Amino acid sequence: MRPYPVNFMLQEKKKIILLIEPNSLLREAYAKFLTIYGYEVIQNSMGTDIDDLRQTKKIDIAIVNVRLNSISGIDVIRTIKNIMPEVKAVGISFTFQTSYAKDLKAAGANAYLLKGTDEKTLLCVLKEVFDDKEYFVTQ
Repeated sequence: MRPYPVNFMLQEKKKIILLIEPNSLLREAYAKFLTIYGYEVIQNSMGTDIDDLRQTKKIDIAIVNVRLNSISGIDVIRTIKNIMPEVKAVGISFTFQTSYAKDLKAAGANAYLLKGTDEKTLLCVLKEVFDDKEYFVTQ
C-alpha cells in the first residue's frame, strides 16, 4: 500500500461501508485498507442478513462482489437498494463483463470496478459515488 496524504479523504464523519466479499483474504485486505483511510467497515462473506444489518448501523455504501457463493451479488445490490434506497452500491469483479455493468446499473449500483483497481482510484471512485456520481469501468 502506498501512503497518501492524511487529508486525501478528509471526512466530517466516519462513513460506514458494508463489504460483501466471499474470499476472506481479499475481504480482510479491503477492510484494512479502507479502515486506514477513515472508513468503518462491516464485513460480510455471503450477502445474507442484509435486513438485520440495517437495524444495527446506518450503512453509507455497500461494496459487493458480483459473484458470491450462494447468491448473485447483483441480486444482493438490488435487495440493498430496495430495503435502503439511500445506500450507495459498488459492484466489484475480477474480470470485466459488459453484462455485469448493465445488470449492476439496472440493479441501482453507482459504480462497477475491477478487483485489480489501484488504491488511489478506489478512493477517488468512492468519493465520486458519495458525491452522487457514477463510475462504471469499461474494460
